[in-house]
Amino acid sequence: MKLLRSIFAAATLLFASKGALAQAPSPAPTAAVEAPAPAGGESEYKMSPGGHPYRVTFDPASRITFTGGLTALHDGEGSALAAFEAGFSIGYRKVYTFGTGEGKITWQVEHRIPYGTVRPWVRPIPGVPSFDATLYRATLLRHSETPSIVLPFSPPVTVGFPFDVGLDVELGRVTVPVTPVVLPGFEAKAPWVHVGVVRTSFTLDPWRSGQTGRSFVLGVGVRYDVDVYGAPSIEKPRFVHRVAPLTSGSARFRYQTDDGLLAVDVFGEAAPHWTSENKWAFLANANARVDRTLIAINDQPIGAYAEVGYRYLPEGLGAPALHDVHGTLGISASLSLK
Repeated sequence: MKLLRSIFAAATLLFASKGALAQAPSPAPTAAVEAPAPAGGESEYKMSPGGHPYRVTFDPASRITFTGGLTALHDGEGSALAAFEAGFSIGYRKVYTFGTGEGKITWQVEHRIPYGTVRPWVRPIPGVPSFDATLYRATLLRHSETPSIVLPFSPPVTVGFPFDVGLDVELGRVTVPVTPVVLPGFEAKAPWVHVGVVRTSFTLDPWRSGQTGRSFVLGVGVRYDVDVYGAPSIEKPRFVHRVAPLTSGSARFRYQTDDGLLAVDVFGEAAPHWTSENKWAFLANANARVDRTLIAINDQPIGAYAEVGYRYLPEGLGAPALHDVHGTLGISASLSLK
């Protein structure tokens, strides 16, 4: 009976402490003292002088985020404008660990669905604002403590392999550029849409940091894109199909601090490809973004971000190529999913 009473008392105390954590307000970090972690783990929480636990570490890849900022754009043809830009994204990252010691393997699996930005007051297509949105993106990275290649000789031969391996997949990216185009034979400017149907790359990471959110991957892969030109009208468009058969090369650098308050993401891609106009062409894009969490309200991060990007889309159907440069400063509000 004494043993049962002790177990019951311990269980009561545990549930009471969880309830207090769920109900307690979580101010942003100020002067703080170290405290034993509540349910979240040793490094995730601190205790305020008033006795309230609050979170001090976050996962920047596992959250629902709303953004708003001012963006400046230049299309490479002398046109420039400043506009308000709103953004939305849902992301979730899970880290799986198998084995221990030299046989330890870690998988970082990250999903984003959906995400993108819109400029509501810039409307190159009547009734349709300029936007850049992606339906789904998955990023996988496998880290092994002892990476190797086994050659099937007799006996088998093992050769060191100094890379982590991964996969980067993007589906359904739709872009409505700010600038319409003029096609030969048409006097009026025609709106157009660029659709990235699928892009997938096999990646290698020579950095091999083994740390969550820290990688430098080099990729090679395939992609399929379609340009949709509203000529003679958006109801009767014309198409240019673009296929990169293992000719797309990319590089991506990612870094986040241990507490997740700062995240850096730099991506660049160049893709020679074959078009439905029976010729080779070239497209490229690059983007760099820095996110910084500034405060937290009830454990939900509020931050600021800065982003710069460049995109080159080749000519199609006689329309000139597009050089698109943009820079954005804004704020973000997030709901953590972990």
